[in-house]
Amino acid sequence: MNYFIVAMMIFMLVLNNRISKAYLTPTKIFVYIWGGQIVLCMIIFGNTVTWKYYGLIWLGISFFICAIISVVTGKKKSSSNMIEKNLLMMKEHTINSKLSNKILILFISLGLLYSILLIRRNGFSLGSLFNFNALLEMNNTIAVQRYSGNSTTGILNKLLLIFVYAAPMCGGYALVFAKDKFGKYLSIATMLPELLILFTENTKAPFVGCMIFFISSWLVGNMVRYGKIKKFNIRTIIIFIGVLIVSFALFTTTMMLRIGSWDSYSYSLVRNKMGNYVFGHIPAFDNWFSNNTWNYEYTFGAKTFIGIFDLLGLSSRSQGIYQDNYIGGALATNVYSYFRGIIDDFGMVGGLIFTALMLIIITAAYRKLENRQTNVTNQIILMVGYSFIMFFMVSLFSYNSFLFAFVLFAVYLFLVNGKKRFKLGI
Repeated sequence: MNYFIVAMMIFMLVLNNRISKAYLTPTKIFVYIWGGQIVLCMIIFGNTVTWKYYGLIWLGISFFICAIISVVTGKKKSSSNMIEKNLLMMKEHTINSKLSNKILILFISLGLLYSILLIRRNGFSLGSLFNFNALLEMNNTIAVQRYSGNSTTGILNKLLLIFVYAAPMCGGYALVFAKDKFGKYLSIATMLPELLILFTENTKAPFVGCMIFFISSWLVGNMVRYGKIKKFNIRTIIIFIGVLIVSFALFTTTMMLRIGSWDSYSYSLVRNKMGNYVFGHIPAFDNWFSNNTWNYEYTFGAKTFIGIFDLLGLSSRSQGIYQDNYIGGALATNVYSYFRGIIDDFGMVGGLIFTALMLIIITAAYRKLENRQTNVTNQIILMVGYSFIMFFMVSLFSYNSFLFAFVLFAVYLFLVNGKKRFKLGI
């Protein structure tokens, strides 16, 4: 059965890649992210984990829906429309780079201030960052307080945390329009606040989120400036692989810092945990789906949009989202991907309908930008859509700080795009 699933996923990857000539459309990224993870997980872990397969087949059906969406939304335009589009493509979209740089500096500064206050609130100094033993103690202390529920966060810290996430959103976008080396370095520096948090608080999901925000806004920036996402060259691929390697190295380092020791036994523990972080949600979702067929809560958005429901006082968000754990051979986790929330909200069939509607809306924004309708509304929809698709652990809308960061990003777009206003372009 494993071979059949792998073959099905590869077929869906090839089908979606060949069915549309457009590069990195939302549907293609959806299939690449999830199909790639399934194939790698089954190849690496194989029968060392428990599989039920029904959840994987459900995902396969969603990939087929992606192919249908690509066909429907990728119809050829008339010759007159193509001529008009080609004329528009000759004009590159520009932004107010000077204002953009000032906003980036502001966001980076406020984001760094969050970590500085956190360090001082826990009885450490900035000098602890440059002392290995002090860094071990600080990392372990903050992690223990956070997971024990003893960590307190004031209103100021919550506000500053929003800038930590908004910075890379703006940074990836600004990188596309950077006119000089200073602008490029400043755009990349928007990851600094989250890197400092990674080495102090040791939170993984926010770091992954910031990486995804940076990539997503970079993709959106390409669509806005060029009307398309340029195909990656060798240099870009090498940089991407290098970033992945560095990210895994950072994860390994910070996880060992959380343990509080630096030896071979700690490394072996971290290596096993890394497998759970990267792939655990795949068999966890598959087993949960298979064991709960037709037995869903039908919470109609309360799981997928839990952050919004929490803000409105309609429900509360608990740490970890799900309290039940999946234990299946080589992998164990309580992370089930955002698909569990979607299916809990809308059911097996309703979940497919919700996923299809979501992808249709995101793809519509992509097509509008492709046709040079670069209003801020289309940019925000595509930005949120790309981020939602790639943030595989839980629903992106589980974190209120992310939601407010998107609001700041919208303000940034409104300011740097000049006369481009919030017009309904879909």
